[in-house]
Amino acid sequence: HAYRALATYLSQPELQDQLLTDHDLTIFYYYRGVANFQTRQFAEAQKDLRLSLDLVAADDSLRPLILSASGCLNAQKDYCRLAMRQLEQAQTLVSVLPYDENFNCVEYQLGLCQFKADQYVAAKQTLQAGVQLITTQQSHYLLADTLVLLAACLDQLGDHATAKNAQAEGQMLATLFKLQLYQFDDE
Repeated sequence: HAYRALATYLSQPELQDQLLTDHDLTIFYYYRGVANFQTRQFAEAQKDLRLSLDLVAADDSLRPLILSASGCLNAQKDYCRLAMRQLEQAQTLVSVLPYDENFNCVEYQLGLCQFKADQYVAAKQTLQAGVQLITTQQSHYLLADTLVLLAACLDQLGDHATAKNAQAEGQMLATLFKLQLYQFDDE
């Protein structure tokens, strides 16, 4: 992902002049928040994600994505209770809204936050549910990443044989679809 390029693009005044509706602003602030988060501009990311959350409709498919991104940001800043509440709200919305492939990131991000908090059993359950959601919808978006993170959880829980299989499946998908896997353990 080219988050620096996205941040540069979103900072163009002529682009901002074209944002006319609350929905336009919601999308703008969400993507700018994500770009700022990924480029480690945490204060700006938090401001943007808060603005997008204030603007988004309760039944908009963007709402769980905003909540999930905000939850990841809050987890990064060690606001664990708020982070988990936002991630669980996102998960609840995903279960009631019509499926959108972008929802695949919600289970992954919750599982990642649980993994980083050493909550391996919860992370395993979350990621297994994520694999189930993705495959039930016949999607592959984030499936490789979810399997690799699941493998890391299983390793932490001592289930090395199952971890090896999940890792191999994730790597095979990454190779097949020419994906660059997220390096969750480098942070």
